[in-house]
Amino acid sequence: RPPHKKRKKPLLDSLPDSLLDSLPDSLPDSHGHPDSVIHSHVPIEQGIVTRDKSAFASYTRLSTSFTGACTRGGAGKGGGCVLAVEVGCATALLVLVDGILVGSADDRDHDPCTITLNVTLDVSKITGGEHALTIVSEHLGYANYGFREPLVKGIIGRVVLGRNVLTHGAWVIRAGLKGERLGLMHAQGETSVRWAAVKDRPRELTWHRARFETPAQILKAAPDFAVKGAGPGPQLHVNMSGFGRGHAWVNGHSIGRYWLIARATGPEAGHRPTQALYHVPSAWLSQDRAVLNVISVLEGPGGTDLGRTSLYLAQMAKGPGPGFAKQGWAAQIADCEM
Repeated sequence: RPPHKKRKKPLLDSLPDSLLDSLPDSLPDSHGHPDSVIHSHVPIEQGIVTRDKSAFASYTRLSTSFTGACTRGGAGKGGGCVLAVEVGCATALLVLVDGILVGSADDRDHDPCTITLNVTLDVSKITGGEHALTIVSEHLGYANYGFREPLVKGIIGRVVLGRNVLTHGAWVIRAGLKGERLGLMHAQGETSVRWAAVKDRPRELTWHRARFETPAQILKAAPDFAVKGAGPGPQLHVNMSGFGRGHAWVNGHSIGRYWLIARATGPEAGHRPTQALYHVPSAWLSQDRAVLNVISVLEGPGGTDLGRTSLYLAQMAKGPGPGFAKQGWAAQIADCEM
């Protein structure tokens, strides 16, 4: 369909640091529910571990030897240190050594397939010896076509560090994240932990929250929703620019998973993200100016500039949207249902 015009105006310049709090999600979680922890001699496919109740699973190999090119002293030798992990397609990995992020990689192929992800590790953070290796797997969605291959996510085969095969060993596998088990996206869960103000560039797997008032324009329009023919009122959108990849909630309601990667096709390929604005239904917002709304965010790889995050009001207007003729939709108007 041709797009309607959406007049957007910023409601807030940003969610300021004084309101934006953060809490790193600790990995591994030694206090996790016993049902979420599996001890195995090999990694297990993610869907079996999580039962699709979370997009995340962590795989920890407690005694992993780092030598040669995979240490700070051997940096640059032998072409660097690469961790090769066989995973299901459309999977993202974060690699931590003793809880410190040393590498990441992702695959964006949504065909039902498997692939080997090669993660180049930052050896400046690794000393020689035995360390705990943790691989956090995030599934990026299942294919909805094909089905000639099993739908798999997470680690499904070999794990190789340099020339050392790590597949067999003492693996501790956990479903989900600690913040998910605490329910940090809900009002009851967020009060169970101590939050801190955002000061530096946020680290990976960090929960964020901020509070904001329901815009007066939405409160004023609320009674009109029940009036037949009143038309749509103003709509609230969250601009996730400045974040990377993750999941956002408002007052405990999911407004979607986001990933601020550039468009792959079209006239703006390589520039603007596929989506930056996420709609918040007015019914999910507080109808009392004295009761603030809470936006909760689980950021995966770590955002770059959270100060760019903002709230927008949008008002629908009649007529074609910007670029209607330029993009060739005008010639297809007869085929569109208006």
